[in-house]
Amino acid sequence: MDVHVIPVAPNDKYCFLVVEFNKNGCVKTIQFDWEEKKKAYKYAKNLRRKLKRRIK
Repeated sequence: MDVHVIPVAPNDKYCFLVVEFNKNGCVKTIQFDWEEKKKAYKYAKNLRRKLKRRIK
């Protein structure tokens, strides 16, 4: 499972796209994050942690 945080506009610090891929490589969740980049990455990290737990 993969989670990517993609900046929507190169100069935009506040809008991020958080994309989660399932194991087939299909996009499962798309979420816009209007917060700071750090928060978007934190969200992605937490999501990754949750997914790992779910797989086990």
